[in-house]
Order: sequence, then structure tokens, then C-alpha cells
Amino acid sequence: MSAKSPFKYSLNDVRSVVTLEFGETKLDLTTEQLQVVLLWLGQVRSEMGPAVATNPVVGEPVSPIADWRVEPLAGGVPTDVGGRIMFRSVHFGWFAIPISAEGFRHLAGGLFGAPVAKPPNASVN
Repeated sequence: MSAKSPFKYSLNDVRSVVTLEFGETKLDLTTEQLQVVLLWLGQVRSEMGPAVATNPVVGEPVSPIADWRVEPLAGGVPTDVGGRIMFRSVHFGWFAIPISAEGFRHLAGGLFGAPVAKPPNASVN
């Protein structure tokens, strides 16, 4: 991230504990504890206003994606049985988007030049 941190922080020698400093208050968090805090902060943000934009906003910071993969449901390929697309953020871990079989067919069609209007039975679960 390019923005200046709103607090001071330091990592221990093995980079498994962060010490956050808010004025006179210091808080030590392990990697696992920080993961939980990040998830809860995301939940808290979802309850705040204004709501997160439903479309990307030019100039707004985004979390870089380091990796992605498609995971079909057991028993077939995603266009037949559905599945999920997984995205790995370097900052926040893995995100999953469950998609129906029809949704995957729509996605494949859109990627290869077919019409991209959302089909009526496609779902993001």
C-alpha cells in the first residue's frame, strides 16, 4: 500500500507477532489473531455507511490479487456441476465466489466472445 500507516507497528524477529501502537496503547497480535481481526473489521465495515461501492471506483485503492484458481464441485467440470472461483489476496488471504453451472457457462461465453447478458438461472451463491 502506498498510503501512510495510521499507526506505528513493528514485527518480532521471526515475523510472527506484530506490535501495533495507537498513541500510548500497544497491542501485540499473532498472525492468527491478526487474521481474525481482519475478518471482523471487514464485517464491521460491511455494516457501516456509506456502503462499499457495487462497481469499481477509479482511484480507490484495491487489494492486489496474487493468485487465482477454479475449483469445480465434486463430480465434474464447473460448466456441468458448478463450483467456485478462488482469489488470493496478498493482504487478506483467499476469497471464494461460488458460481452455478449456468453461471460458469455464461462466464466462459463472455470470455470467448459470446453475449454477456446475465442468464436468468445463473447464480452466485
